Amino acid sequence: MHRKYNYVIHRFAILSCVFLFIFSAHANESSFEDQIRERFESAMAGTPMVVKQKTLHAQEEMIKFYSERLYQPAWSNSEKLTPSIQALRQALAHTEEHGMNPEVYHTSAITELLTELNSGNGSSSAWVDLDLLLTDAFLTYSSHILFGQVNPETLRPEWRAGKRSTDLLGLLKSSLENNSVEESLTQLIPRHASYQSLLKTLSEYRSIQRTGGWARVPEGSKLIKGASDKRIIQLRERLIATNDASPEDNTKSKIYDEKLKQAVVRFQKRHGLDGDGVIGTGTQQALNISVEERIGQIIANLERWRWLPSDLGKRHIMVNIPGYKLTMKENDKTVLEMPVIVGKITRETPIFTENMTYLVINPTWTVPKSIAGKDKLPILRRDPSYLKRHNMVLYSGQGSNAVEINPYSVNWSGINPNNFPFRIVQKPGPNNALGKIKFMLPNKHNVYLHDTSEPNLFKRSERSFSSGCIRVSQPHTLLNAVLENNTRLAPEVIQSALKSTDKKTVTLLNPIPVHISYWTAWANEDGSINFLRDIYDRDRQLMSALEKITSVKQTPTLPVPTPEPPKADMITAPPKLDIPVKVEQEAIAPQVIPAESKSFRFPFFSFGDDKEPLKE
Repeated sequence: MHRKYNYVIHRFAILSCVFLFIFSAHANESSFEDQIRERFESAMAGTPMVVKQKTLHAQEEMIKFYSERLYQPAWSNSEKLTPSIQALRQALAHTEEHGMNPEVYHTSAITELLTELNSGNGSSSAWVDLDLLLTDAFLTYSSHILFGQVNPETLRPEWRAGKRSTDLLGLLKSSLENNSVEESLTQLIPRHASYQSLLKTLSEYRSIQRTGGWARVPEGSKLIKGASDKRIIQLRERLIATNDASPEDNTKSKIYDEKLKQAVVRFQKRHGLDGDGVIGTGTQQALNISVEERIGQIIANLERWRWLPSDLGKRHIMVNIPGYKLTMKENDKTVLEMPVIVGKITRETPIFTENMTYLVINPTWTVPKSIAGKDKLPILRRDPSYLKRHNMVLYSGQGSNAVEINPYSVNWSGINPNNFPFRIVQKPGPNNALGKIKFMLPNKHNVYLHDTSEPNLFKRSERSFSSGCIRVSQPHTLLNAVLENNTRLAPEVIQSALKSTDKKTVTLLNPIPVHISYWTAWANEDGSINFLRDIYDRDRQLMSALEKITSVKQTPTLPVPTPEPPKADMITAPPKLDIPVKVEQEAIAPQVIPAESKSFRFPFFSFGDDKEPLKE
């Protein structure tokens, strides 16, 4: 009996050990759901999520995404990969074409994991790693192509423009369900013609870069038509490189002939220079800017396009600050162009989008306090009669409580320029700083478009003279364009107001979107690209921020248990990626600017020093 009892005990012990071994092995082999939940729990405790030494950018949204699907894998089914993976890789293969770095979207790490799983040696954590990287790549890339890689408000806090709006989590879900990943991401690419032209030029300039760049034109004395100089050969080659001259014109001649002059004029106009055909200092410098610098300029301006709404407006106005130009478009066709004057370097014109809702004929000008304190106060300390001579009135108080003040009764030497206590208002008249017409687009910067009492300044090629507002060279032409089928007032009423000196406010029936923008590389309607001087030094700030995105240091991979799963099915090696991005032209929507996006903007990379807004 005792021996039988010992035998039973021994058998029970053996079975217990076997059971514990099996249970322990099963417990160590954590499920996908358990592993991914554990990682997110660590992330919510403050530990950044890192996969293959790549920090996940969309961590918060990924927690939401996986929790809603009960931590089930998104890119595989029973350890079989879905076709959506290859579709995403195809889309990411084109990121460089948009001036983006593929490694921001984990392309190498994804390829490494696919190779590992394809070999049959992949661990269960490799499946989790792959799923997380793919999801983060989709959300980060879609956010970058839709909103931009850099948050513009961290570079310029006064920046404000209509944002494109899309529910990216909803887009991810529907793309996976409908196997439409590549199509969904393609639809997010900006469809503006200028963006497409910049993409084409970026590709062309990178080809030039791969062959060593373009010829440098040696410095020397001015070159004009008729001159004979050995530098003419390099000049002609340089112009052929950027299609300003035809390859057929490469005669190896040292004579500056008429065809070469036409090519030089074409180059000068594309670079914001006087088209006189003379190779002086400015043209020489523009010719010798390297292809690498121009590529950086193109990439910076591609980024700026991502900051704008998809719909600029069926009828809209675009002011390009570095180009000193206003362009009005209707149904994507240019109907009006004119030179403008923009803010000086110390009082930059801000970048923003607002609707023009009304205009004022014979406006008064209320001098902004910043100008009153900095510019007018030193004059008034010397000569209080300045106000009367310039048709200006001094007030204390606002509205019905306003009281006119005699400037001779003020102790101007005791006034603090940083806290100017009065209002200076200039009455309508021929010397009014705003001229005859003011075009209003209400905004926090108090910036608007207006006529000027100094039209001679439009003769200058560089026109940064204002205190932030935009002075237009052809105010009456703009008035006619803005009011066309857009006011209840008869033409005779408008003409009468223009002939008088009485203030007249005209409300627009349909507001017109006005985009105050900053393009240092922008496209003509024929697709050719203009390069302009970076008058506010904003390209450098933006390019520096974009470069930092690709050099963000990654933290080491967090330790994760890696028990072996059952052998995965063989995964087909990815084919060669050579599929062009297909972009269809978007129909122009009604001209009302869409409301600010409520969708998330998590993967913004914010660099640069914040600066206070500069106001007129």
